[in-house]
Amino acid sequence: MLKVKTIKGKIINHSKIFEATILIYNEVLSYFMEIINNEFTDLETYTTKDMTNAVEKLTHATKANPSPKYILFDKCFYKFPSYFRRSAIATAFGKVKSYRSLYKTGRRKNKSP
Repeated sequence: MLKVKTIKGKIINHSKIFEATILIYNEVLSYFMEIINNEFTDLETYTTKDMTNAVEKLTHATKANPSPKYILFDKCFYKFPSYFRRSAIATAFGKVKSYRSLYKTGRRKNKSP
């Protein structure tokens, strides 16, 4: 007979466990936000999947892409998991796109008399 034990506990109560991971993720997010902002004119029309692939090609070295344009990612964030990397890229793209849209809207409002 199989016995199962359920342990009650919330991740919130153990948030100190994840502090280091969250700090690194936020650094990666900031890094990608800067790159996406720099390359935004080329990336803004892409779908999220295509944009994620494009940013990965710009930042992550692989066998097929040995010398990306931005080489610091692999040096600073060695062995960063690909699912976190893709999540950070998608989040960064959303934040940059939102910022640029709000900035553009605000500029239009300020120009009207």
